[in-house]
Amino acid sequence: MWTHQNFAFKAGLQLPVIDDLSADQEQDDYRAKIELEWHL
Repeated sequence: MWTHQNFAFKAGLQLPVIDDLSADQEQDDYRAKIELEWHL
């Protein structure tokens, strides 16, 4: 998170967790999110 005066910038990343118990696991699931806020 980065803020400057009335603005805020947030970023996040989701990484997959490897599950060794299940050999038939589907494809890995990666997600990213970027958010820009303006506080009035």
